[in-house]
Amino acid sequence: QYTALFINQKNELLKAKALRQALAYGLNRQKLIEQTLAGDAKIINGPILPGFAGYKPDLKSYDHDIEKAKSLIESLGWRKEKPEDKFYKKTEKKETKELTVNLTVVDKEINRQLAELIKKYWEDAGVKVNINSINSSQIQEKIFSNHDYEILLYSENVGLDADLYPFWHSSQIGGRGLNLSQFANKEVDQVLGEARATSDEQKRQDKYVHFQNILIEELPAIFL
Repeated sequence: QYTALFINQKNELLKAKALRQALAYGLNRQKLIEQTLAGDAKIINGPILPGFAGYKPDLKSYDHDIEKAKSLIESLGWRKEKPEDKFYKKTEKKETKELTVNLTVVDKEINRQLAELIKKYWEDAGVKVNINSINSSQIQEKIFSNHDYEILLYSENVGLDADLYPFWHSSQIGGRGLNLSQFANKEVDQVLGEARATSDEQKRQDKYVHFQNILIEELPAIFL
């Protein structure tokens, strides 16, 4: 099982890769683990876990760097108008908006703790965060049917044979598909299709490494 922040690619604000990168750099994942799980978890940089085909320990990593996070946000035209401003703002069509994201979590104690820490880190970087809690009876409707979230804190069980197709292929967007980030990438689709079709383990390994490199660069999810 792994836990990630799935970033809905249908959201106009979050289509900006620099903002997704800023959110990733804004988090101290080791501190999240220490403060919510007493250190009983490991940082991951991608969706393939140790022991599975395609696992690569030296993937690109978005380590905690709050100044880099702020620089990326500012590269998108967001500014703090006054020194005392806590959050970034942008004026478009004579309307000034605060940089705000909505974080959806399933209402469990560990998720609430994690969400509050994530909120603190992102707000320290100048991004206002609203936390939306849903109960377990709403999971099917809010998450798997309507994809009614901007950023979703969620854990996925990958099973014994970590077939990545159901989680990341564009055919799994919408409906009851498991592509929680609503991520569509033609190259990823091709690579995942080829990995699924081959019986050559080395080829499958190489395809999955290729897939992860694309995923980490595009960042439709922040892996925790």
